Amino acid sequence: MINRRFFNFKTYDNFLANRRYIPEDAIVFIQDRLRIWAHGAEYVCDGSSTSSITSGVLVFKDAKDDTVFTIT
Repeated sequence: MINRRFFNFKTYDNFLANRRYIPEDAIVFIQDRLRIWAHGAEYVCDGSSTSSITSGVLVFKDAKDDTVFTIT
């Protein structure tokens, strides 16, 4: 098990190959398919989206301005 909180993979295949080593509470950014994996769920980043940090809260919103997930 790797002891890190955030991961960045350039390829989805590399993420899949290393998935078993990533802690369940980690947050993973996957560059080639624009995905974020967090708490066992995969989120598709569908283009024009925003993220912001306010008072220690990171919010990811999709192209429809709906909150995809929040990290505190």
